[in-house]
Amino acid sequence: MSDSQPFYTVAEFSPENFEGIANYFSSKNDGYWLGMGIDPQKLMPKTAWISFLTEEYEKPLDKKLFFYYLWLRNGEPIGHSNINKLIIGEEAEMHLHLWNPSIVKQGIGVELLKKTIPLYFEKFKLQRLFCQPFAANPAPNAILPKMGFEFLKTHQAEPIGWINIKGEQSQYILTREKFDLYTALYGV
Repeated sequence: MSDSQPFYTVAEFSPENFEGIANYFSSKNDGYWLGMGIDPQKLMPKTAWISFLTEEYEKPLDKKLFFYYLWLRNGEPIGHSNINKLIIGEEAEMHLHLWNPSIVKQGIGVELLKKTIPLYFEKFKLQRLFCQPFAANPAPNAILPKMGFEFLKTHQAEPIGWINIKGEQSQYILTREKFDLYTALYGV
């Protein structure tokens, strides 16, 4: 690999990374969040994010409500993926965020999800991984089918998460069986 070609890695979140996610959620304008189906009025201040992440980090694995992976390019944080609605051994719902809008639609999300999705399936022994992006958010709706997710439906939904707005959601699923069929894609 040449020195000019970016190198992408995934790491579990740790306390030294909490400020990055807190900065992400506290630094964007309302239009950015509304385009993702997030209600900017429901976002916590930076200090509350750090407290929330710390509390969740300190829970034992079987008690976690959320779990985060940090996305890095050449060792520098550029985004994250997390799961919630976690039922270990069964299912979870995945979220994905590149922190800088200028790097969206460059294939970076696909590269990072190839590294992240196997970690979710293995660490949590999942049978199903769901993702429900805002229907008007083109990036995740383009990426998920490339990753083997099956489109289930678009539906008018109540907010799917504690920070979301009411609106049309696209619903996707990746089953363990289909993930296993896609092992070559994921490099596992």
